[in-house]
Parts: sequence; C-alpha cells; structure tokens
Amino acid sequence: MCHSHFLANIVHPKYRGKNLTDDEYGTGMDLAAKQHSAVIPDLVNYKAEAPPFQPFMFQQNVLESEATGVVEITVRPFESRIY
Repeated sequence: MCHSHFLANIVHPKYRGKNLTDDEYGTGMDLAAKQHSAVIPDLVNYKAEAPPFQPFMFQQNVLESEATGVVEITVRPFESRIY
C-alpha cells in the first residue's frame, strides 16, 4: 500500500486508521501535512471525535446506514443584497 492508501484509511469513517500501525498512521498523516496541511486540525478533531465531529457520527448503526453513501450537495452562488 502507498501513502495515499494510509490517508484514505485514516479519513474513512468506518476505519479511521484504527487498524494501521503507528508507522502507517504516521505515513498517512505526513502525506496530509505535505499536501493538505489545512486539514490537519480537522483530522485531529476527527480522530478525537471533537467538534464539529460528534461521537454519534461514529456509532455502528450510523456507519452502516445508507446515510454514509455519497451525498450530492448543491452549492448556490452567494448573492449579495444591498438594502
């Protein structure tokens, strides 16, 4: 497996890096630090189940539900209005 596989395992809601060795986890986090440094604080909160990631999000019934599938989000452009 390569660095990106370890990072993918870390961010996967079902696995969250739990079965990785310390070296594998470190390798995945190193990749995040090098290529996606802005998300490091979020990854730390994700692992700790700290806000904005709440513990209920990681309950087995939630992880196995259809809600964990791909969700399409429509983003509308911001419209400024002057009143």
